[in-house]
Amino acid sequence: MACSLCDSLYYRHKAEFDANHYFCSRDCYMEWREINRKRDVYKKIGAKHQHRVLAESVLGRALTADEVVHHIDEDKHNNAIENLAVFPNASEHMRCHTGKMSSAELDKCRLTTLRGVA
Repeated sequence: MACSLCDSLYYRHKAEFDANHYFCSRDCYMEWREINRKRDVYKKIGAKHQHRVLAESVLGRALTADEVVHHIDEDKHNNAIENLAVFPNASEHMRCHTGKMSSAELDKCRLTTLRGVA
């Protein structure tokens, strides 16, 4: 069988044929996945979304289950600290998306502002 990314040949047991793409190693799979990632999917670090991991590292604490990390420019792949804001709950996040939140309120939730508060 040939790897879907690097075309190297490798052995795979019949019981492992379960998808349309096959990879010789985890590295090839991860590289293929990054190349073929849908633009509307959040990047992950292990099992956590990358933007939540970054927010936790900036704040120096774990986020609660209620807290929502918002991408200010609405680009799910732009995880620059300047582009992230942390809302205390989903209803505050929705206020931002519906235009009911002032710029001053949004600025208070930016990670660059919260960094000094943590």
